[in-house]
Amino acid sequence: MVRKNLRMRTIELQDLFKFPYLCAVKQKMTHMDINEKFAKAILVLRRNNDVKLTQRDIAEEADLTLRFYQYLELGQKKPSLETVDKIAHAYGMKLSDLCKIIEETD
Repeated sequence: MVRKNLRMRTIELQDLFKFPYLCAVKQKMTHMDINEKFAKAILVLRRNNDVKLTQRDIAEEADLTLRFYQYLELGQKKPSLETVDKIAHAYGMKLSDLCKIIEETD
């Protein structure tokens, strides 16, 4: 019976040590989700636009390299706030409008 109590205490201590790790993992997952949402949002914006825009069109308008914009659409690069603002203006919208679209993206 004493062994069971010791074993339970050990498990509780291990759970306490894992807690910060689990928080860090959750934060990373949330961060990845935001990048994926951003990538999907700019892809959908570009494809669903009345005027057929290419990646090159948006990249040039936002003063970005084509390759960097392609990485953003694929979710392989993390944009700075300044870059997100440039992309919003390239689509003719305010930063806050693009953020709302990103937030609503599934």
